[in-house]
Order: sequence, then structure tokens, then C-alpha cells
Amino acid sequence: MAFSRLLRFATPESRYNARSLWLPPTWITFTFVSADIGSFSVQLLGLLVVAGAYTSGSSPESTPSTLRNGTHILKLGLLLQLLCFGIFGILGARFLYIGRSWAAPGRTEWRLLGWAIFGSAALITVHRDSCESCATFEC
Repeated sequence: MAFSRLLRFATPESRYNARSLWLPPTWITFTFVSADIGSFSVQLLGLLVVAGAYTSGSSPESTPSTLRNGTHILKLGLLLQLLCFGIFGILGARFLYIGRSWAAPGRTEWRLLGWAIFGSAALITVHRDSCESCATFEC
């Protein structure tokens, strides 16, 4: 949401188009929240499959394949989430690059906020990558 608000604040009205931003500011939050919910849903599905392998009614022969399938689904959800973060980073880096010339006199503080938003997103991504093996039961 902060990125969408930053876009609305710093982008001149004449630049509210797909050529400049690739995505209208009103769609940024909806797009990335929807992608996150979708990737979380896939991860939840993978965890439910893994949990189903440990129910009392499952046969011992099907447990390894069920665990493997659930782990693959979980990894797919993590991959989708990393892909979403990567696209977010690309849009943000492009915005910071092309927005250098948009600053009105006395309104340059938005660049610092932009760097803070994308710096924290990068740190979250690095943290997520370092914890990915634990999240997929491979510790």
C-alpha cells in the first residue's frame, strides 16, 4: 500500500499511464495483495496435503508420495511469492529510476521513502530465501 501511495504522491498527472508506470497506481495494491493471497493459498494447500499424510486413516504406502506432493505444492507457493516480490522490485526500481526527473522543488523526500520501501522488501526477500529450506521441511 505504501508503494501505491508513493506513486500517487510523486507521479505527475501527465505520467499516470501504462507507458510510464506499467501499471496504474490504483491497481498496484490490488495486484500485489491478490498475488500474495494466491501464493499463500497455494502454500496452505501444500501444508494441508502434508498434514493429510499424517492422519490416522492414511496408509503407510501412500505417505511418502503424499509428503512429496505436498512439499512440491508448498515450494510452488513459495516460488510464486518470490516471483511476485521480484516483479514488485522491478516495478519499484523502474519507478525510482524514471521518477528522478519528476521531483518538484521542495518535494524530494519521497525518494528516501521509496528506498526504504524497496530496501525492506529486499531484506524480506533475503530472509525468505534463507529460511526457504526450513519452510519446506529440508532442515
